[in-house]
Amino acid sequence: MIRLNFIEVIVFYEVPQIFIATDIFDTKYLCLLYPHDDELCYKYLAVRISEKRLNLFKGQIIDLLSIYQDPEDGCYFDVVVKDANDIIATSLPANQIQPFMLPDDGFYCNYDAIDNEELISRSLQSGKIMSCIAFSDIENSHNIDVNVLTNALDRYQAMVRNCHIKRFGKQYASEANMRACALQAASFDVHFILNETFDMFGEASRISSTLQKIDEIFSIDSSDELKEKIEELQGHTLSSMRSFLQVMEKNKLSFKHKWVKSTLEKSTSGSTISLNAISRVYDYLNTHTELEEVTTEFVGYFASGTVLNKGKWIFICDKKRITGTTDESNMFNGITLGERHQYKIKCMEYQDTNPVTAKPKTTYKLIECTRLNSL
Repeated sequence: MIRLNFIEVIVFYEVPQIFIATDIFDTKYLCLLYPHDDELCYKYLAVRISEKRLNLFKGQIIDLLSIYQDPEDGCYFDVVVKDANDIIATSLPANQIQPFMLPDDGFYCNYDAIDNEELISRSLQSGKIMSCIAFSDIENSHNIDVNVLTNALDRYQAMVRNCHIKRFGKQYASEANMRACALQAASFDVHFILNETFDMFGEASRISSTLQKIDEIFSIDSSDELKEKIEELQGHTLSSMRSFLQVMEKNKLSFKHKWVKSTLEKSTSGSTISLNAISRVYDYLNTHTELEEVTTEFVGYFASGTVLNKGKWIFICDKKRITGTTDESNMFNGITLGERHQYKIKCMEYQDTNPVTAKPKTTYKLIECTRLNSL
């Protein structure tokens, strides 16, 4: 007999259907409920399972039947549970296992490490929407390179912020600012407090709809529908989305994101984004980079300090100083500096992240210049 300690429920319906337990050596046992006649206890069929194989199951990479058909050490156990503190495992010969004790073919785990109650509770405490994102590699290994994590989070934030600006305007940009916080230790699930406060109905409708807009893009299979949804976000949103997906694709990462939709109704929203979905959207964006282009026009004058022969320029528009470059220095032929000489310029607008402040940085490339009447 082996005494086991209960550590985690994987599937619960009235009673634990599948759970994890450990012995005194911290060896893990995967326990599956099976029907029997004794009403004084519950009985489970168990196999020993490694952390790697358990993660593959939690990550929906292998199904439950494959684990029970081929235990890693070839051993089975009959587990009797009288209560959470009374769990006894006894060795069970393979030839005594009946078909009704085994799981159905094709049962994949719907494991959710991100606790809805924690997100909702923290949202109620802070008065602001909570969200989270979890990254998984192809083995669901629960580890990630620090540089990859940093790049992924930075680009995820940029994607959400740019999408929010696209949909609601720059006056609401700060609502999409994400502040990382910890709800639990030893986790690669990253939790955020966003900057939109809940209304009197317990909802933060703008940022929630922004996250939903991003989420729905990855659920689309039709290329025509994908084209329509992506074109709604034309500009910096798509540039930052492609940059984020590049990190995911390069490192073979999928991700799960979730956010609190309503504290009053205690509801959350979100989904798991698979590698296939990431590749589908990333490939589309790579073949339609023209959708990322943003052009901006300014009226004003070229200030002293403009280096005409090297393509660097300083432009004053409504007393605001704008700097940029151009690939066509001959565009400056005949340009006169100073406030008395007005011009209308058209620029390509690019957005990067300042590596020091981590704030968005906008740069401009001059593509057209038209002289207006001199003052």
